[in-house]
Order: sequence, then C-alpha cells, then structure tokens
Amino acid sequence: MDGWVLVFRGTQGLGSPVYDAWTRTGYHDDYTFTRASMPCGCTRTNGSCDRHYRSLLLDFWPSSALDKVKLAVYEGGVEKAYMIFTGLGSNYINWFSADRLVQSSWKDLKSSAHSYFDITGFSARGTFRRFYVSKNHGGCPGDNGWLNIKDAGNSCPWETSNQNPAFVYSKAETVINWQSAGDMRGFADVMAVWVKFRPSVNLNRACMP
Repeated sequence: MDGWVLVFRGTQGLGSPVYDAWTRTGYHDDYTFTRASMPCGCTRTNGSCDRHYRSLLLDFWPSSALDKVKLAVYEGGVEKAYMIFTGLGSNYINWFSADRLVQSSWKDLKSSAHSYFDITGFSARGTFRRFYVSKNHGGCPGDNGWLNIKDAGNSCPWETSNQNPAFVYSKAETVINWQSAGDMRGFADVMAVWVKFRPSVNLNRACMP
C-alpha cells in the first residue's frame, strides 16, 4: 500500500484474542529475532500466518508524526471494507473513534449515531466484541452495525462462528441489521491496521534535528 506501514494484522480462527495481542506491550513481531521465525505471510494480507502480527510501533506510537491510521478487513487478500482516521495527537487506543474518522467505505458511518465505536468494545457473559462499531445495541434482533471483531463467545445467532476470532462486517455500503442481513453479513479472513506518516517525516533520518 502506497505510503502505508503495517502495524497489526489479525487472522481469523487462530483461537487467540485479537485484543490481547493488540495490548501485549513489549512483544513485537518486527523485532529481529522474532521476525526470523515468523511466516512471511504475516506481513501481507493474502498470506497465511500463525499469529496476530504486532509491530513495535504500537508500543512507541509516534502520534506527532502520524498523518492517518487505517483499519481494513480482507477476504482472500482483497480489501472488503475500511476506515481511515486522523492519527496526529492520538495514542494506540483512542485513534479508533468516531471523532477521528475521516473516511470509510461505509457511506453512512460518519453521519450516523453510534452506540459503540471503540477498541475495547462490548463484553458480557463470555462474549467479547472488539473494534466494535455499532449503531443499535441491546438485543440480538435489533442489533445494527458495521464491524465486530469477535474474540470469543456467541451471544447472538448472527455472530455465531465455528472459529474465533471472527471478523464480522457489513458487506453493504451502509449499516446492516446483523440478524436479518443474510448474505450482506460478511466474515473476513484478515483485519489489518496501517499507519501513514506526515509528509514532512523522513523515515530514513536517524534523529530529529
């Protein structure tokens, strides 16, 4: 991706939570010795991976140097939906918010009200919905939303999957009713987070002048 740097890649069905990997401070798959034992597919959206890829940049989030942050979901390496956020002044948790959203493949996302729009998301009775973007929440038949990175649990029929984590998303250009959406409710293979640095930032420079 032109100018975008991969900082996280989640893989469906690994059995380990995306949220735990995202918040695993001190662990980095781009560390020299860790990277040597990592499948090359972990740094692509169309390759196989045995882990959730986590970059050092999550621990040293360069907020003053960031221009944009992007989250996207993929099937077979093809991008199916995305959101782009303002990165300047953010941290590795609060960048994912409605206030910072600048662009999305979901045409109504920015103008809609949201019951959830954050990384921590919703948790109850063994169900954990992370990176959860919901319009209506509070009863399975009435749940409407755009994205649910489900780490565990199946509290509603619409999120039932044989594998966890499951990356549930709206295949429409708008919000969907999760339960009645049918084929417009998608399950992605990969979710990835990318960052783009401000044009004035020289990544080859050894230090700030």
